[in-house]
Amino acid sequence: MKKIGLLGLGFMGSTHSEVYKILCAQMDICVFGVCDQKQENALHASRVHGAKLYRTAEEMIEDPEIDVIDICLPTYLHFSYAKLAMEAGKDVFIEKPVVLSAEEGIKLLALQKKNGCRVMVGQCIRLWPSYVYLKETIDSGKYGPLKSLVLKRVSPRPSWGFENWYQDRNKSGGSVLDLQIHDLDFMRYLFGEPENFYAAGTIDHAFGLFLYPDGLTVQIEGGWDFPPSFPVSMEYRANFTQAAIDFQGGTVFVYEKDGRQFSANIDSGIDCGNCFGTEVADLAGYYKELKYFYECLLNGNEIVIASLEEGVKSIQLAYKEIAKGGF
Repeated sequence: MKKIGLLGLGFMGSTHSEVYKILCAQMDICVFGVCDQKQENALHASRVHGAKLYRTAEEMIEDPEIDVIDICLPTYLHFSYAKLAMEAGKDVFIEKPVVLSAEEGIKLLALQKKNGCRVMVGQCIRLWPSYVYLKETIDSGKYGPLKSLVLKRVSPRPSWGFENWYQDRNKSGGSVLDLQIHDLDFMRYLFGEPENFYAAGTIDHAFGLFLYPDGLTVQIEGGWDFPPSFPVSMEYRANFTQAAIDFQGGTVFVYEKDGRQFSANIDSGIDCGNCFGTEVADLAGYYKELKYFYECLLNGNEIVIASLEEGVKSIQLAYKEIAKGGF
């Protein structure tokens, strides 16, 4: 059995906690320990999972009974605690973005090479069912070559972070690193590194145009400078030679060249009955990524999807965009 220490129980940590309710019943894993600076958050999770409550992150990381550390802390804390966990010989799951700087990422890669810890980054879009559908469609060649892709992710300014850390660029990296990183990473997952790109906008609302061989263009819009009443939105529009696929409002619409139109039937992939009711689709990507991570750990497989190396490369591209756009 893999015993997990869940570090950080804010928005993402609480989301992971909900997913673990399912996974711990399906796999040979358990949430053994929890830790959060807000005692009420940690106490609630401790009761939910029957987990040990730790006073400090260091105390939990040093516990030899724990095999895995799941880091859901603010971005500026990722490096120091991932380093501690890896030095302690733990396998690690790190929420996105993996670290605050490319330099920190390089240091973690060197440490991983030294001690062999298995590390995965929470770039959940790589495993989000609606985005998996797009990748599978591209890879299959079903609708011919892809001509262009638009990826969009916008939201109100995040105000829920501990001590408002999202608004401090030195702690979050701004919306490019925290929000747009999802689509930069997914683009890299699909096509690798771009041949060239252009960037415009601001650190709070950035636009990138990325160029690939054979005329393929990818446009990415990401920003969190919208009013509080504006809904969080993630969308894509893919234009193939034989069809177009449009994802918006949580539904994937397909428009084929012969005139046929339909909404794709996409399974959340969560086999748990009615455990979350209407919330299942919202948790699907988080469920799939954590399930994949623990399958790799339990079966001794290499982590290929959203590896530490991939997470660092996406950070590097984000900073290249920031530099080119002068954000």
